[in-house]
Amino acid sequence: MGNTTLDVPYCTSEIRKGIVEMNSAHNDGYVRWATKQDLYLLKFMLDDVLANAPRFGEQEKVWVDEYKTQKAITKLGG
Repeated sequence: MGNTTLDVPYCTSEIRKGIVEMNSAHNDGYVRWATKQDLYLLKFMLDDVLANAPRFGEQEKVWVDEYKTQKAITKLGG
């Protein structure tokens, strides 16, 4: 994904671990709810970061639109 110091695969892996914990029937409601709260905190942080990030014009729009289109196609089974 370009020149970045972010470890996206690691971050994605940690989020997926949270999803598993949140949905595990082996965990009680307290653990599952706490995990969901952690995921919400990450979402809120990223929402704030992206809302205040610089804009990259058409390049950004095209990238986001392509991602959303691909996600919709995958969701529809294509």
